[in-house]
Amino acid sequence: LVTRFSYSLIACLAWLRIGKKDPILVILPEWLEKILNLIKDWEIRDKPCYKHINRRVWLAASGTSTVFGHCILAECVGPLSKDRWSDTRGHHHVDGPRVYEARTYAYVLRNVVRCEPIPIERKRGAIGFQTGPYV
Repeated sequence: LVTRFSYSLIACLAWLRIGKKDPILVILPEWLEKILNLIKDWEIRDKPCYKHINRRVWLAASGTSTVFGHCILAECVGPLSKDRWSDTRGHHHVDGPRVYEARTYAYVLRNVVRCEPIPIERKRGAIGFQTGPYV
């Protein structure tokens, strides 16, 4: 059982690891697991993320308030044409059409590291990125 005090202590320790301005990318749990298992190295989104290139990005599972790993966001490719999407689809490892037409961007993830779960407080409405653990 985690008390409010122990959660606060754990949250403070997370601040030591996750900086106030560090980006946290929120990903559906099943796709995050593929990323952490080094199967999936592209995350497809409908917006570019150029400001986070060559930075460490923390990886959180949506529906949780937990970070499970981190990586370097090596590149943001896009917008992807339908042909380029077809040619590079193997990096994404998600079945079905996942094309946002002219708004299809690939976040290229490198040096993925799984870590012990770190509790964070999710910002209300944060779907893609949030900044810092918001504790």
